[in-house]
Amino acid sequence: MIVKKIAVLGLGLIGGSFAKALKQSNPGIYILGYDRSNISDQALIDKTIDEKLESIDQALLADLIFLCLPIDNSLEAFRILYPKLQSGQVLSDFCSVKKIFAEESKKISSEGIYIGAHPMTGKEKSGYANSDPLLFENATFIVCSETDVNPDKSYIDIIKLTGARIVLLTAALHDQIVSRV
Repeated sequence: MIVKKIAVLGLGLIGGSFAKALKQSNPGIYILGYDRSNISDQALIDKTIDEKLESIDQALLADLIFLCLPIDNSLEAFRILYPKLQSGQVLSDFCSVKKIFAEESKKISSEGIYIGAHPMTGKEKSGYANSDPLLFENATFIVCSETDVNPDKSYIDIIKLTGARIVLLTAALHDQIVSRV
């Protein structure tokens, strides 16, 4: 897959930091951003994103879509977007639970690909104002795969641009480990 456009839905601490890290490592990456209007406007002014999305459906213009919203909102967006994906498009969530998304992906017919991920990083303060392009640097970034096949190389290459260390786990094992931490 050749990645031309990336959509980040939710530009808070995690989504904003992710978009900033991508822009810092490769300014040529075209990023579509979705959040409350004032946050998207600020991200556009800061050049964190290249284009502001007015609706979740507009994320379908991207090759890679990252859900960085709260869990319930991400699950709602997942249910809207996943069945509409075209062949080669990837939908990924950065939520702290994975099994529910993996189960939903099996229930919904889609031509696209779902990849669950969980960056194991954060700060005491949330929101776009506290986002940091170095937040992922050397952080463990769990990528969930339900098969022995590794996720798409283009996806992994995008994650590596953030400076994170990738660990592959199944969704069930991820949830089991995280629930105990």
